[in-house]
Amino acid sequence: MTPVPHSRPWVTAEDRAAVDAALLSGALATGERVARFEAALGGIGAPPGVATDGGTAALRLALHALGVGPGDEVVLPTYVCFSVASAVQSLGARPVPADVGEDWLMGPAEAAARLTPRTRAVVAVDVFGLRSPVEALAALGPPVIVDACQALVPGAPWAGAAARVYSFHATKCLTTGEGGLVASPDAGLLDRARAARDAGKGGRLSDLAAALGLSQLGRYPDFLARRRALAERLLVAMPAALTARFVAAPRGECVFRFPLSAPGLAARTPVRGDLHGVCLRPGVDALVHRALGLPDVAFPRACARFADTVSVPLHPSLSDDELDRVIEVARALR
Repeated sequence: MTPVPHSRPWVTAEDRAAVDAALLSGALATGERVARFEAALGGIGAPPGVATDGGTAALRLALHALGVGPGDEVVLPTYVCFSVASAVQSLGARPVPADVGEDWLMGPAEAAARLTPRTRAVVAVDVFGLRSPVEALAALGPPVIVDACQALVPGAPWAGAAARVYSFHATKCLTTGEGGLVASPDAGLLDRARAARDAGKGGRLSDLAAALGLSQLGRYPDFLARRRALAERLLVAMPAALTARFVAAPRGECVFRFPLSAPGLAARTPVRGDLHGVCLRPGVDALVHRALGLPDVAFPRACARFADTVSVPLHPSLSDDELDRVIEVARALR
């Protein structure tokens, strides 16, 4: 039995032809295709941006462009990949983890509890494609960067966001193999980010990678539609007790992951391997505050979500037969 992977890029003959064309052109480094990709991404919900070699690099450039440096603090949710904290640390600043709400997202109350006079920025993270309360976070004062690596959404509202960062890793919403982008309505911020990237403070995206990204972007509405269709089937098939938290969460246009939640579910599920041929994963690999050596007492909801959340496969290349296997395995979870 072929395992059902948790993530798999959706690559077609059209994508391969686009990459072949770039190879035949001889233009493989950063050039015209990257510029087109930066502009085209803006056409689906963001201003033109600055492309990089990864999402972490994009976040680092956004933080740098906001003036974050040694001695500063950046508030971020503890329920997130540690790469977000490492981007802060790479600038000599201090990541300050905050608890999350019932819906896996850091809200204004959680962020406000971690603000100090040294807070230079707040990073809001759109987990599973769920939309962070950016306007409410921005009302706290410090500029907000939205980590939208799991929520590339056409027409996403920009109110309150100083910048958004995206990842185009093979596991993300669309892929360039590796890659990222920082987007902002602030031309000055983008100029500073581009200057920092070109000075070697962030890697460049190649034209070869951008060729794949442009091809994928051309059919991105199909990606979103397929994700939504798969999610609706899962919502119908899954026990309501496992989906109630996700149903109540502030979902946007992108369903990037499908989380199931029940008390202690992750603790009794093989979330780092596969279960009957289906790969299951925790919501995040680890909590940032634990990696930083901080006690759990200030992060009760994040600890609860870490213990009770399992993510099942949901990606556009998932076949109907594979989805049936996911449903069969997931329905057996208790």
